[in-house]
Amino acid sequence: MRDTFSLVPPYLRTDNSLEGVGGPPWFSEFGFQQTRGFRALKVWMALRHHGLDGYRALLEHDLALADRLAAQIEAAPDLELLACGLSVVCFRVAPVAISRGADQLDELNRRVLADVQLGGQAFVTGTTVRGKFALRACIVNPRTTAEDVDLLVRLVRQLA
Repeated sequence: MRDTFSLVPPYLRTDNSLEGVGGPPWFSEFGFQQTRGFRALKVWMALRHHGLDGYRALLEHDLALADRLAAQIEAAPDLELLACGLSVVCFRVAPVAISRGADQLDELNRRVLADVQLGGQAFVTGTTVRGKFALRACIVNPRTTAEDVDLLVRLVRQLA
């Protein structure tokens, strides 16, 4: 059923792991009623609750934190910024001791990803940017703080 009904793109597809970072499958992958979700309700409720100016402020907050994260990554000698836009920042650990094109670097970043996720202090996902494995941070929670961003950078560097 999962192979028949799943509309989950490869970068979000899980590996059925109940331990580790892959996770169990999404229940929506086992049925055909995937096209009738009422997604507009979330936007309408947020606009109704915060108002247009409040909603703008929430978006600006997330964008500013993503800019802060990107700036910290660019300033760190052992991190490499691979891509950023809107509230998404893709980066990787790139110590000088490891060649930047090496498979070792991808493996190091996969280990860091697992350690970050399983540690429970922060959450990033993995992706590939121009053939390089990357850590992907997407800031969309209005409760995220500058301290959370600082913690993520410190945590990634410590785990590496």
